[in-house]
Amino acid sequence: GELNVSGRVAIGAYFDGSAGTVDIGAANAALRLDAGGLITSNCTFSGDGELWIAPGTSPLLVNTNLGGVGLVNQGELRVSHSATVDRFRGEPASSWLVSMRGYEPGISHDQLRVTGGDALLDGAIAIIVHGERFELSPGELLAFPGNVAHGYQNVAKGFSRGVSVV
Repeated sequence: GELNVSGRVAIGAYFDGSAGTVDIGAANAALRLDAGGLITSNCTFSGDGELWIAPGTSPLLVNTNLGGVGLVNQGELRVSHSATVDRFRGEPASSWLVSMRGYEPGISHDQLRVTGGDALLDGAIAIIVHGERFELSPGELLAFPGNVAHGYQNVAKGFSRGVSVV
């Protein structure tokens, strides 16, 4: 199917983005997923607006390319293999789950590529490594093997910013 968003739209049912086209028009347009969903490489995105992941939801992005569309995470972001977005913002209490199976990005571990604008994560970040939780503040560092299962969570009241070196 085809979905054209010109304003701010919320979808209250599971979003099936396994095929079709989604145009999130102008920069002030937004599509919010309130009940999660699935977005795959067979779904073509266009426009300059934003895709919002609502609190309490955990959609799965599988080899997804959002083109010029930005991604705002308020829930639990799950990426399988890779997702490409123009810009990214992780809001307070949001999380991003990463599956690590080795060292090769997009194949043996999941990745989120931000190609055009900012990637905003600023404040305190919790990193869960093999089930153990570590809370990091600005300036702190955590080292662990990259092939160990881990995930990230923004625990700040504002944005959190982190740098990951593999």
